[in-house]
Amino acid sequence: MRVLEVKNLNKSIKNQVILDNISFNVESNSITALIGENGAGKTTTIKCIVGLYTYNFGDIIISGVNSKNIDSHYKFGYIPEKENFPNTPANIFLSESAKLYGISSNEIDEKIKYYSNLFGITEKMDLRLTKMSSGQRKKIMVMQAFFHEADLYIMDEPTENLDPQNRQIFYDELLKLKEQGKSILVSTHNLDEIAKYVDNVVIIGNGKVTYTGQVNKNHDLAGMYYEFKKSGNVNVFHSSHSNDQSNELLKRYDDLLQKKLITRDEYKSLVKNFAKE
Repeated sequence: MRVLEVKNLNKSIKNQVILDNISFNVESNSITALIGENGAGKTTTIKCIVGLYTYNFGDIIISGVNSKNIDSHYKFGYIPEKENFPNTPANIFLSESAKLYGISSNEIDEKIKYYSNLFGITEKMDLRLTKMSSGQRKKIMVMQAFFHEADLYIMDEPTENLDPQNRQIFYDELLKLKEQGKSILVSTHNLDEIAKYVDNVVIIGNGKVTYTGQVNKNHDLAGMYYEFKKSGNVNVFHSSHSNDQSNELLKRYDDLLQKKLITRDEYKSLVKNFAKE
């Protein structure tokens, strides 16, 4: 079953094409990574899906409801890349947000207690959001999304500003959602981090979908992505690599580094991943 269908999505601003015929699906009970370079169109796509941006034409269907129908907004939880908080205490913000989705007061109290303890910010819940650190505010955004028991969760760089411990807590909760039959669309640059959780990937480049499909878990997603960028060969997402193949890929990454197509930090990350296997 498809919980999200994006069909021929197009968006232009002042005659500049931002999204060019974007199409992809998110299946139920799955984690899909939306990946691409900075400026590729990932956040714009997400904002069109959640209704924050208008678009020129195309269709977005969320759990069978067109995104232009206000009822579709009750079908998903959302973590934006950047927050825009009111100057209110965190517990009040979460409580009022949860009420919009019809969550009872008792259940709201239980969720605040559970998630604030889980993310280690129980003592911070009376703080105004504008007084919180960036990491604490990110936890509040994650909590707000998790409060809503939706079929689909849409996340734009959800682990940004989270420390390693809380990143792991976040992914543990993500797996719990999947076990409950939920679906997640997550946009991230942390390919090493998401690799062991993701079922499918959607790659966007220059406002176009260049690949969509399944990937092998626990493999070098970052390496596969850079290889795909270089060769355009979709098979890199499906094949397991032997040692000889891995060595060959590393030689190619050396070549990418020499040609300055990847940064030294990206190269080190690729080498680190192969060392783990």
